[in-house]
Formats: sequence, structure tokens, C-alpha cells
Amino acid sequence: MTTSSAAELLARRSLVALCPWAPSGDLLDAPAGVALAALDGQAQLVLDDAGRALLAAWTKRADRVFLFDEARPALRRLLRAGVDVARPACRATLEQLADVGVGHGEAPQIFHQPLFHEPIGALERAHKIVHKLEGLLAKVDERGQKKVARLECLVLRAFAALEDRGLPVDVDAWKKLIDEEQQKARVAKEELLALAGPHVQRDLFGVPELNLDAEAEVKQLLERVTGRRLDDVTRSTLGALDHPIARALLLWRESNKLVSTYGDAFLSHVDRRTGRIHATFVPLGASTGRVASRDPNLQNLPSDARFHRCLKAPPGRALVTADYATCELRIVAELSKDPVFLRAFEEGQDLHSTVAATMFKAEVSKTKNPELRQRAKAINFGLVYGMGAAALAAQLGVPVDEGERLLQQYFRTFPRVRDALERSVETALAKGYAETVLGRRLFFDPETLKGPNARGELGRVAKNMPIQGTSADMTKLAMVRVHERLLDETKGAAGLVNTIHDELVVECDEVDGERVAKAVKKEMEEAHRALLQTVPPEVEVNVGPHWMH
Repeated sequence: MTTSSAAELLARRSLVALCPWAPSGDLLDAPAGVALAALDGQAQLVLDDAGRALLAAWTKRADRVFLFDEARPALRRLLRAGVDVARPACRATLEQLADVGVGHGEAPQIFHQPLFHEPIGALERAHKIVHKLEGLLAKVDERGQKKVARLECLVLRAFAALEDRGLPVDVDAWKKLIDEEQQKARVAKEELLALAGPHVQRDLFGVPELNLDAEAEVKQLLERVTGRRLDDVTRSTLGALDHPIARALLLWRESNKLVSTYGDAFLSHVDRRTGRIHATFVPLGASTGRVASRDPNLQNLPSDARFHRCLKAPPGRALVTADYATCELRIVAELSKDPVFLRAFEEGQDLHSTVAATMFKAEVSKTKNPELRQRAKAINFGLVYGMGAAALAAQLGVPVDEGERLLQQYFRTFPRVRDALERSVETALAKGYAETVLGRRLFFDPETLKGPNARGELGRVAKNMPIQGTSADMTKLAMVRVHERLLDETKGAAGLVNTIHDELVVECDEVDGERVAKAVKKEMEEAHRALLQTVPPEVEVNVGPHWMH
């Protein structure tokens, strides 16, 4: 089929299924052509100069929707050919939203794009998905997910561009940090073995027969050395033990984890051609709507500032990092309308200090009675995850009954927060699903709902999902707005390179840093206001040569 038949189909239909094909499986290579299908016709288009120009002209239009089997990798491929799809729709995304009954909140299935190496398979697939669309949309509508579906499809464009651009990394500096951690791990292990002395057996060559990753072996060794019985060898237990061998073990674990997680395996994902990490992002990576990423996981980077300094823009470029301050607690304030929370955010107060001062009737700040602020902070963030008395007590290092007393005191002080959380549970159990402000729903297993322990089993999810899910919705809406604004204003010179929870990272020309930062902040604030009508937004923005976390 010719370019003219493809042009006629693109002009005639406002919704077209599009499936790229390519001899190469590398996402950094452009596709050789695309298959196009509508309800009343189909066409093939070779992506030579004329084909690319034709497709690019139609895909940038806001009045045309292009349906993909799995949009994100297809969109990324098309970007390599200079084709940017303004309004994508995705079969895999719609199927996930049409079937979001995931029980206790485990991550939904991750779909993988079938790779077509020749036109025929691509054409058959495009034909199938366009004919499935009507039924799929009906299921999404039945689930009440139309708004969410629109957001999830629009944000795929931003994710594709983010993946294609890649995250810059100073490999040499990163390797140097890993070498330092390897040395720290060796020193800590030597110290541990010296402290263990005769309690560690050695083979004929004098090599210690001890596996530090084996919990039972380590527990037995520590009990022999310290003469104390241990329940486990967790971080909190070792910290409370206050013994040199426990400290050596903690140091070894910390350095060894950095080496094993962020050493050669992590750096193997740096593309030699670009010097960047082009991770794979999974927009529906969790039942709350939160994002996941793999190859490697950029959602779980080291918190150590040394590593963040290695995520460095090239010369003449800068990174803008922007995150929603206390995002989830602002959502709690919005849902509960608690006057103390609302006033604290309206007046720019430190919420944890304000909560502690109200609870304990004392003057509290980061420097005055900081232990009271820490208790309030633990409870505040615990609310987001449905934390109970036992978990709170473990975090604060106090008995369980003290944790229970603190929770009761908190809810007596802030009854509207308690009522909002309980209301979330009651509503979710009555409707059969938990729901975000936007309308994202997590449906519960009907059998679990009928069970005698439904409240206990689903209560934590019912409290947690509306908060974390609304945060995810807000961040994705911000991604859409930031991507479209920067594309319009900088013509691709600035764009997203990562997102972690409620934080966005943008790369731009160094001279444009402050201007881009203002644009990012503005669009993130507007995304907040679109979902939260009462609580004001606060977006913290930093500009510099590396990731400022």
C-alpha cells in the first residue's frame, strides 16, 4: 500500500490504530515503517523522508487519537523517527483499567509490547486492536475510569520522551563511590571476624566459614560473642545491642548493599552510545497508580547525596529537581478538613512541629523538644500507610502499649483525621472499592469483602489507597503539563529525565535553568490545584549541575 492510501486514511479517521515495525529490537533505533488501521480500512506506511513527514504532521494534531497495543515503547520508537504523538491511547493501559480488581493491592500485571519485525504482523495487530476498542472503552466506562484512562494515556507521551532522553550519569565518579564502599565492606568484615575470634570456624586454608547473608548463622555467632539471646538480627535489634560486633555488621550490610545493588549490575544499564540510563518505566506499576521502573529501578536510588551528585548533566546543561512538599499529608488535610492541618499549610508552618505542639501542649520545633516532633512525624507519615500501634512502637523504639497510647492521643487531638480515615474504610467496604480524588478505583475481591475479617484485611488498603493514589494522579498530571509546556517553549531542549513518587527531574540548557524551574513549578502547582481545592500547593525546586535531592 502506498503513501497516498495512508494519507487518505489519516485524513478520513480521527482514531487510527498504529503499530510500528522494525528489523532491530533496539529501542534506540527508529522503526522502518508503521501499520495503520481504522474500522473501515488499513494501510502501510514506510518511514522514509516522505512517510515520516506525513505521519509527523498528523500525529502532532490534538484532534487525532492514535491507538497502540503497548504505547510507551512504540511512542519511544517513533520519537527516534522524529514522530511525536500528541494524543496516544493504549490497549494495554485500557485493559488494566477495565480490570483493576487486584484484591489486597498487589501490583497489576505488566504488559510487554510484542515486537514486529515485518509489516504483516504489525498490520494484523493494528487491525485487531482497533476492532477491540469499542468493547474495551465500554468496560472502562463501566468501571468509572474514563478520567483516569485519559490521564494514563496522555502521560505515556511524557514517559516515552523521558525514557528516550535518558538520565545522565557520571560513570567514573559513580564507580569511584562503589570502590569506596567495597573497601568499607572489606574493613567492616575484617573487624567483625576479628571480634568473632574463635567463634568462627576456618577451613584448611584459613578462610572463615561464615555466610554473613545467612541470618541463622549470624544470629548464632552474635549470641556466642555477646552472651545475649537475640530475637533476630534486624537493624533495630542490632542498634539496641550496642556492641562493636553489631556495629561492624551494620556497617558491612550498608556498604555491601550499595555495592550489590548499585555496582556493576546497575552500571551495565548505562548505554555506551549515549552515556545515559534509558530505564523502562511502568506507569501502572502498582494498584495505587504509582509508577515502577526496571532495567534499572530508578525509583529506588541511593539516598546518599554522594550518589546524587553523580547524576550529573553534561557541560552547558543543568538539572531542575522539583517535588511536592508533604504531598500526602496535604491530601490528608484536604480529605479531613482538619483545621490545624489546614492552618499549618495555609500559613507555611512546619506541620510536624504544629501537630506535636497541639498533641503534647508544649512548644515544639526542630530544635526545641525535637523528640516530640519526631513522634508526631512518625504518626503523620504512618497514617499514609495505615500503620498500627505495633509498627509505630517499633519505629519509635517504645513498647507497643506506648505506641497504642500515642495513636489514641493523636486521634483524640485530631478527630477529623480519624473520621476521614474511618470514612474511607466504610465507603470502600460499602462500594467494594477504594477511590482517589480523581476517581481512580481499586476494586476489592468480592470473597474477601464477604469474609468476617474484611475490615481488618482491607482497612489498611482503604485508608492508604485514596492518599497514595491521589498523589500518583497529581504527579502524572504534572508530568503531562510539564512535558507539553517545555515541548512548546523549548522545542525539546528541556525535558523530563526521571520521576520518583512526587518528584520530577528535568534537564535543560544551563542558561535556561531558572526559567525552566519557574515553568516546572507553575505546572506542578496547577496540577495540584486541579485535584486539591482547599489546601495550597508547595513545590520545592532546585537548579544545579546535578540532581539536588
